[in-house]
Amino acid sequence: MEVDRLQREHAHVEENIKRLKTCGLDRFPFPDTARNKIWTSMVGWAHTLCRWFQLDLLAGTEFEHAHPKKLRRCLFNTPAILRVRNRQTWTLWPKHWPWNPHLRNAGRRLRTMNQPTPLQI
Repeated sequence: MEVDRLQREHAHVEENIKRLKTCGLDRFPFPDTARNKIWTSMVGWAHTLCRWFQLDLLAGTEFEHAHPKKLRRCLFNTPAILRVRNRQTWTLWPKHWPWNPHLRNAGRRLRTMNQPTPLQI
């Protein structure tokens, strides 16, 4: 029982390491250590943001446990138009994009997650 739990936790760690390497942690692009430390922290932040996006906004979809390459190919490279009118920003997604419903649902979840409260003056 205990061994099974430890192996399952280890599998999650290995999966996260694989995701981090896919995001850019497998290389250090700069010749000096200081800039490579910044690179490493930026890759970590990008990975954390990506996982939050997946686990909270794409829960229950095919993208919940997808690898970063699939997210980039299907969702993050989606052509869209930002429209600003009357202090509101609208995102116009392509109508015939195959993953359009997933993007719309993620946007709805994001808007309902953190409703700002008006300041009391």
